[in-house]
Amino acid sequence: MDNTGQKVLLIDDDPTFIDISVRAFKEYGINYSTAFNGIEATEKAKSEKPDLILLDIMMPGIDGFAVLNNLKRDPNTAKIPVWMLTNLPGEMNKERAASLGAKEYLVKSENPPVKFCEKIKSFLNSV
Repeated sequence: MDNTGQKVLLIDDDPTFIDISVRAFKEYGINYSTAFNGIEATEKAKSEKPDLILLDIMMPGIDGFAVLNNLKRDPNTAKIPVWMLTNLPGEMNKERAASLGAKEYLVKSENPPVKFCEKIKSFLNSV
């Protein structure tokens, strides 16, 4: 299936992670945009209406949990699936993310770009 019209919004404050992810997205033909903080993320989610949001937890200012909460409370973005990305393994964070409405909880070290992109492609093909 062709994912051309579909878009992924990647939100992370780490430029290296964004760079690595973007290279993988291009290789896999994933249409994407990026945001580096919670405020930019919320604005882009509203204006671009992506098919999937990949959201880092640890960010300066507004953390990923707060962004997730804001997205799920806003009728314009509430239905967009959100996958939490983090370097923080742990059931507590995973449960918190799920309780706020996250669909997935991916630990970066366990999901290299290739694995990560395969999950995204598989998800986009199913929607």
